[in-house]
Amino acid sequence: MPQVLPIGVAVSALPVAVEDRTGYRRTSFKHWNTGDLPNDGCNTRQEVLLSEAVE
Repeated sequence: MPQVLPIGVAVSALPVAVEDRTGYRRTSFKHWNTGDLPNDGCNTRQEVLLSEAVE
């Protein structure tokens, strides 16, 4: 059964661990940085901001 806790209590109950980047290599993901159209100058971050923008 789910518990309802005050937010401060719930957050303090979350487990905390040291970050582990074993096996992660940024170079394995360089193709993500070009975005949809590699020649338009937008990287993946900019593409996401454009796609989620509210006009």
